[in-house]
Amino acid sequence: MFKDAASKIRKQRSAADAFVTATEGAVSPENTPGRSLDVTGDSAAARAARALQEVVQGGTATDHAKVISYKEDVFRRIRLQFGRSQEQYNASLSEGPLRLVGEEEASGKSCAFFVFSEDGRYCVKRIDAKEARMLLSIVDDYEAYIHKHTGTLLPRFYGLYEVRLYSTRSPIWLMVQGDLVQLAL
Repeated sequence: MFKDAASKIRKQRSAADAFVTATEGAVSPENTPGRSLDVTGDSAAARAARALQEVVQGGTATDHAKVISYKEDVFRRIRLQFGRSQEQYNASLSEGPLRLVGEEEASGKSCAFFVFSEDGRYCVKRIDAKEARMLLSIVDDYEAYIHKHTGTLLPRFYGLYEVRLYSTRSPIWLMVQGDLVQLAL
């Protein structure tokens, strides 16, 4: 599965070209990251981001949410494989403002949102439960693949979190990945 994706990406002239090809038409021009996320706000995006910041600082719950971190050891090794230390990961996601492409701006009807770290290294994307299960089912093979293919252009998955807001029934799944635009620069 990963070999096919890598083969398609290799046919592009650069990582930037691959990113443009992969995302063409998927995001409207108005959805450019940049607006600071008010993590003190009451939107689901703000509460989930606040909870994520708490968990990367070592907590597991806040006054408004509980967070479950999946396959922490596997994702830690993946981050290290791509040269990202635990300390740098924690600092990027918990220190400084986060930039939002949010529920209001995101195209589609999924209520998805994207949050970017201030330093541009990480993109936190809200995904549905089916996508989360798929990532969990492949992450061990993904780790083995990137270990053997260090120059891969596959997306860089750095973490998976389930945020259970006390005010809602359904969990919010957050996937942390490398910001592809930042990687292409």
